This record gives sequence, structure tokens and C-alpha cells, in this order.
Amino acid sequence: MSNPDQDAGIPMLTEIIPAPETEVREDMAAAEDIPELPLSSVLPSPSPPLPAVTPPPAAPPVRATPIDDWMDGEWTHLEQKISERTLNTLLDRLDPLLEQQIRESINASLDEAMDTIRTNLQLSIEQLVRESVAQEIRHLNFSKNKKI
Repeated sequence: MSNPDQDAGIPMLTEIIPAPETEVREDMAAAEDIPELPLSSVLPSPSPPLPAVTPPPAAPPVRATPIDDWMDGEWTHLEQKISERTLNTLLDRLDPLLEQQIRESINASLDEAMDTIRTNLQLSIEQLVRESVAQEIRHLNFSKNKKI
């Protein structure tokens, strides 16, 4: 474990260590009496520039070996696989676009159809009200004429 004689000089976390008292000597100059030095005398001298780093030589490009010994069936199989993957990728990208365009087209058509239906319904109701009012006026006039 630990030796108590060695630990005697180590302060505890809760122990307050007093700061050493310093004496102010009269022979020390006041801060105002210290001359200001130029900045160049305080800064270190510039170091010589580093040599340029040359990159390591590039590795020669890896060349694919030609596949001369493949049979026509293997080429056809590879072509089919690539075609299927490409089509699936394109269809996955096209489906959301197509759905969005269909939604926009249907919404535009529905808006136009609703406007047409609203206009036709308004005209029909106006016509029915005119005819009903005219019929009631004829009925009232006919009733007045009978009483006289």
C-alpha cells in the first residue's frame, strides 16, 4: 500500500496551503521605472524554412487482366446481372418521381373538375331559384285574379 512517512509531506485535498510571503525590497525598481523593450528583442529569431517534402513515388496503376477465356454464356450471364441491377436501381429512383408527378397531375385535374362542378352547380341553383320564384309569382297573381 502506502508508507505513512512518505505521505506526511503530501497535502490533503481539504488542507489549505498558505502562500509564501514575499518581501518587497526597496532596492527593486517600480513598474514605471522599467524601460520598454522593442518587440523584436523579445521575439525569437525566425527559424530557417523547412525543406520541401517530396511525395513518395506513385505505385504503378493496377491493370486488369483481360478475360479472354470466358465463354459466351458467362458474358451473357454477366450482362443480364448488370442489366437487372441497373434496371432495379433506376426503377427504385423512378417510382417516387412517377408517384409525385401522378399526384400533382391528379390534384390539378381534381382542382379543375371541382371548379367546373362548382360553377355548373351555382348556375343550376340560380336557374332553379329563378324558375321557382317565377312560378310562385304566377301562382300569387292567379290567386289575386280569382278573388276579384
